[in-house]
Amino acid sequence: MTASKTLGNYPAFIVGLHGRLELRPLVASQWELGEFDDVYGLLVQRSVSLGVAEFGSRADAGVRWHQHEAGGDWTQDGSVREAAWLQAGLLDERARVPAWQAMMCLNDVLNRVGRFDLRGVHAVLPLGADILDNEHFATSHQWFTRVGCGDPEELAVSVRAPAMNELDPAGLAAEMETRSLSTIAAEVLDSPPSGLPDPAAFEGRWHLGDDVAETNLSCRVPEWSLDMAGFTADLVSDAARACGVRAPTAVSIFHLAGA
Repeated sequence: MTASKTLGNYPAFIVGLHGRLELRPLVASQWELGEFDDVYGLLVQRSVSLGVAEFGSRADAGVRWHQHEAGGDWTQDGSVREAAWLQAGLLDERARVPAWQAMMCLNDVLNRVGRFDLRGVHAVLPLGADILDNEHFATSHQWFTRVGCGDPEELAVSVRAPAMNELDPAGLAAEMETRSLSTIAAEVLDSPPSGLPDPAAFEGRWHLGDDVAETNLSCRVPEWSLDMAGFTADLVSDAARACGVRAPTAVSIFHLAGA
């Protein structure tokens, strides 16, 4: 797939979904012939129809991003792969980064072409820009806490930022717990859990530069779902900014039971 690249001077963000994709038979036969491999086109169709993305001359009041590039690895070998990714630009620097909404659109694309088993997500967020915090957690946490979903799940969270930002891992974990109203319990790890994909290989990694520091957390959460992944990505974004991070930052979130 063609790799993403920086476009324009306005804040860009990247999101990616990781998991096992089993293509529908018709799509698989076209994909094998090189006739169908269209994350970009399907994503335009989905996001524009929902009014969250601008494409061409279309622009609605609720538009959240302008699509730059998109792609994904649809190799049919049963492995966890970066099945879809998007790079987009904010239409207004003073805006929230719509990582959660973009993840939902990518998930719709993958489940349109096949059966997708989500194992993780990542986002590269423009925390060096003058963006707005998400600040929806006082309300959105109830989406997960008001209805019991069974036993808690464990997530591996990696936060990678330019080393000069000197992110305090304990401070980040505390901010995440406070801002989520204890929906998430975060614990600092000395190293990432074994068996997970390397976040240094994910789409958009070059936005961070060469000198990168990594913080690893284990997070206990009410459930594993795309919504939980999006909620956690938004939470890490706000918590990292509260801890003084002002640079492009990559967040990866993987379900440990599904790694």
